Amino acid sequence: MGQTTSKLLLTVVFSGIFGLMIGSFLNVVVYRVPRGLSIVSPGSFCPSCGTPLRSADNVPLISYAFLRARCRTCGAPISVRYPLIEATTGLVFAGLAAVVGPSAPLLPLLVLAAATIAASAIDVDGLAVPWSVVLAAAVGAAGLLVADLAAHPSSRLGWAAAAAVAAGLLGWFGERLGAGRTGAPTAGSARRVAVGVCLAWAAGWLWPAGGLATAGWIAVVEVLVASGAGALQPAPARAGAGSPATEGARSLTLALVAAGSLGFVLVGALVGAPTP
Repeated sequence: MGQTTSKLLLTVVFSGIFGLMIGSFLNVVVYRVPRGLSIVSPGSFCPSCGTPLRSADNVPLISYAFLRARCRTCGAPISVRYPLIEATTGLVFAGLAAVVGPSAPLLPLLVLAAATIAASAIDVDGLAVPWSVVLAAAVGAAGLLVADLAAHPSSRLGWAAAAAVAAGLLGWFGERLGAGRTGAPTAGSARRVAVGVCLAWAAGWLWPAGGLATAGWIAVVEVLVASGAGALQPAPARAGAGSPATEGARSLTLALVAAGSLGFVLVGALVGAPTP
């Protein structure tokens, strides 16, 4: 095995493990940040009985399987969302590392991916995506600008900007269609579009066709949602809806945008990412 291959393999393995740990942290972000709770204190606890979790109960994926998806103290079921976010983050991190390699664009792409996964889970929960999560996505997208100016031709920036503008306009158009059915677009929907713009920027920077495809995918999802397509209809309002942090209904919009867009980012990285 050559030195380059070994270096790539180590990058993929460590990125995947790092992704599992970040996924565990994202579970904290998804639950606490929209509710105005600190992500630092108190430590992790069972949402049903409030009992602080042991360190052994916080090992990504393994703890969920060992505890058989139930709280050690009260026996309440543990949502499958927790291992799903951990596994998704680990796989996406490993995938990005595999196609980008140990190069400067990898870190900002990982930041963008983590913010996108958190934002999607918050949206599915029926809560408005906090601006802090949108800012994290923007920081990841902006990191590609730094990488470009540091070592790569600036021609990439034109495609990134074109994809971001297209995503913003098409997302806005979809939101206006939705507003015709449900009322004025909400702050939460604007934040969903903002995350989509960051994804389109990244995809366009990596691969011009990927950026435009991402913008088109955002438009397709928004139009389907606005047209009232079956399973894309928002679920009924949850208990507690109506507080400043809630949108009042669960939504698959951003999850679908994220799934397609991250796919285009991965393909774009495979096809057009700068060599390490």
